[in-house]
Amino acid sequence: MCLIIWTRLGPVRFPRSPIDFRLPRVRTLLVLDPRVGRWALFAGPESGAYSELIEGVYGDPIVLLAPLAMSLDTACLPLYDR
Repeated sequence: MCLIIWTRLGPVRFPRSPIDFRLPRVRTLLVLDPRVGRWALFAGPESGAYSELIEGVYGDPIVLLAPLAMSLDTACLPLYDR
């Protein structure tokens, strides 16, 4: 699993497509955006792209897939000051 946290100066566009990220040998990719309180979980890498995308907002639990198979509470994640 790989975690990416968007910085204040990161791209304006939040990743929505599983093909936005292509990381070799990374089965699950979690992207957090503290600018707006959103997250995206990419999974199922096939042919250089992720085939599954689950999105949510801070406050929604993130249910990680096997082999991690656990839930992350996002209600306590901080937002960047605006």
